[in-house]
Amino acid sequence: MLFTNLVRKRIRLVGLVPCAVGGTVIKEWARREHLYENMVKKVRAAMKEGEGGEVAVASGDEKYMEIVREAQLRIKLPNVACVDAKGLPLKGDNLHLTTEAQVKLGQMLADAYLNNFDSSKPSSS
Repeated sequence: MLFTNLVRKRIRLVGLVPCAVGGTVIKEWARREHLYENMVKKVRAAMKEGEGGEVAVASGDEKYMEIVREAQLRIKLPNVACVDAKGLPLKGDNLHLTTEAQVKLGQMLADAYLNNFDSSKPSSS
């Protein structure tokens, strides 16, 4: 919720579309798989209600975590920002973030969003 609260200070409306499913692995979220298709359907439905269309995806699938992280860090595309959560404290299961780490990640996500995609900032032209 920190992400939403920080972003709402500059942008009037923020919509969140929770799609998390615990205990899943990243391959279950591949295109044409049920979880992916369900997520896309929810995001499209939400976009009909509002403007914009930024999407954040996170996975803690331990088996593929480092492979996915390295691939994400190499992505250089317009309108894409990568926020690296590596090094944030984990719970005892060594997979899920602690509450404090979730708060820090919320701050990191908000900073990345506002620094890269905040259309309410004055234009530099």
